[in-house]
Amino acid sequence: MKWGYKKSLFFLPFSVFLLFACREPQVLVQPKQGELGPDTEPPNFPGVSAVLPISQSEIEVIWAPATDNRDKHENITYIVYRKTSPDIDPDKDEPVKKVTGVTKFTDSELKDGTMYYYLVRASDSSGNIEKNNVVKGARTKDATHPEFKGVLTATITYVGDAVTVRLTWEQAKDNVDPATSIVYKIYRSEKASQYGKPYHITEGGATEFIDGNIEVGKTYYYRVRAEDTSGN
Repeated sequence: MKWGYKKSLFFLPFSVFLLFACREPQVLVQPKQGELGPDTEPPNFPGVSAVLPISQSEIEVIWAPATDNRDKHENITYIVYRKTSPDIDPDKDEPVKKVTGVTKFTDSELKDGTMYYYLVRASDSSGNIEKNNVVKGARTKDATHPEFKGVLTATITYVGDAVTVRLTWEQAKDNVDPATSIVYKIYRSEKASQYGKPYHITEGGATEFIDGNIEVGKTYYYRVRAEDTSGN
């Protein structure tokens, strides 16, 4: 009687054992967003970067995107504060606007020629608000002309064969510019109410003009108008 066996019956289980014994155990860990701990870190945000007047009633407020440990930029909310003085206090003052996922805000329905100041803070979706205190301001474009009564006196003076006309007026008042910045346009004509281009423009703050280019026997009409630095 012959005894026999197949080697594969003895070596196959041993080979399988070696395969699993030599392999290091691996564990896949993939936590979900809802399983993370509470977010207490505010965004990183340097604050408002520029404030630009657009028109007589609009100002554009610009900033760089904030970064956050969890939220993407499109989920960051920007809280905009505005006052007519630079002493903005986010702990006391109400925001004028909240915008999300953008880098600018156009503030409208403002008063012309008025200075406005802005502070912008960033908040993530967990309500963490950073605490920058950067304040920048700009003035809306001025559309209001100066208050001016016009020419008050016109005096003719004769010195030998020379003749001069001296015009005087009170300084104008403006909603933005100081009196020293307001110029006066002098119009002269030989016919009433027919004025062309300015005959002369004074320096800022002037209250008189002396015209030495006078011909005896002619009649001259004068008009004086005040103009601020915005061209009103």
